[in-house]
Amino acid sequence: MERLEGFGELGEVLSEERRMKGDELKLEEVLTGEEEKKKCGELGRRGEGVMRCGKEWHRYEGKGKKEMRERGKDG
Repeated sequence: MERLEGFGELGEVLSEERRMKGDELKLEEVLTGEEEKKKCGELGRRGEGVMRCGKEWHRYEGKGKKEMRERGKDG
């Protein structure tokens, strides 16, 4: 299984989702450029990045502001 570097198990989940959905997930919304090289734990502590809970993806922004989105759907 492909693994996104620096993300451990989360990288496996994200790459699996990418393979299944053909990169439609727009991971670049959250994980772009240098952020892809950082560990998800660091992103979470800083209020940036994504975490998976069940079938929903949680997007964290700023100071504790949380926006929930189902992957593969806009808005």
